[in-house]
Amino acid sequence: MRREPPDKGGRGTSRRKIWIIRFSDGTIGSCYGARSGAAEIAELRKEDYGGSYTMEGEI
Repeated sequence: MRREPPDKGGRGTSRRKIWIIRFSDGTIGSCYGARSGAAEIAELRKEDYGGSYTMEGEI
């Protein structure tokens, strides 16, 4: 079984993934990293793309 190294974010339990961000205006983006980092990026961009978003885990 292959073991993934822990995320460098400090917690050690969060794995890096590809997160799909779907904004309310239909724009779709992606972010590689921990969920918290992807959420920060989505929060910064949400006003540019319709005001809200949803996130999905890795594909």
